[in-house]
Amino acid sequence: MGDWDALPPSPHTVTMPYLARKPHRRPGRPTRYRAGKVALSGAGAGVPGPGVPGPLSGLDLQSIENALGAGVSVADDPYFNEVLCRIGQLHAIRTHAAVPVCQDTPLGLPGGVGLERVILPLRAFVFAEANPWAYVVGAAVLFGVPMLIGYQLGRGSRGGTP
Repeated sequence: MGDWDALPPSPHTVTMPYLARKPHRRPGRPTRYRAGKVALSGAGAGVPGPGVPGPLSGLDLQSIENALGAGVSVADDPYFNEVLCRIGQLHAIRTHAAVPVCQDTPLGLPGGVGLERVILPLRAFVFAEANPWAYVVGAAVLFGVPMLIGYQLGRGSRGGTP
């Protein structure tokens, strides 16, 4: 007797209807139009249906112009090519491919949007990813130097011989 739903409920049975299995239903859409679909004929042809945002909804000409201006400014940065090359190096390291050689851009060049501030940390990160032992050395320096300074200060304050 494996079908428990066929049995009549007992007066001592506690029912929990929120635990009952319901047939799986896909969530419905608020309109009969699918996202990205447009009417091909009739009134409003080529216009997305009601409630469906178009590809450029919420954008105005000023925001598009600002985005394009920012993209051009970043592309004109003198450090842009090295940033792209370093990102390519990281991808090559992660995929175990041949790592390309990047030419270092000299620091202090005028112009740009501030990618110069990203170059030194990015160079260090690429070096550390290519040489995993650099993380161990960095941690040893990070903890070892303050401990050595504390040891030297503590040893000198006791009046012992240095």
